[in-house]
Amino acid sequence: MSKISVKVPNDISEILDLKGEKEIQSEGKLLIALELYREGRISAGKAAELADLSYDEFLNELGKRKMKLYTLLDIDEIENEIDDAEKYIR
Repeated sequence: MSKISVKVPNDISEILDLKGEKEIQSEGKLLIALELYREGRISAGKAAELADLSYDEFLNELGKRKMKLYTLLDIDEIENEIDDAEKYIR
């Protein structure tokens, strides 16, 4: 696993209403996961994993942000989505 470090100005932390390093890290991972998912670069299951959320929690985050679960996928992507979802069901 790779680790990155990002400095967040205090005013941005305040805008995001984040308190403490753990909250900033969690939100950062979620935002990266959401953007990679929005760009179609990773599946919803992989995005959930990246954000340290369950599949259902990630879907809830999509809903909060009025983002859609993409359904226009090719067969390989659909199989990946199913595989990722099955991981979280177990």
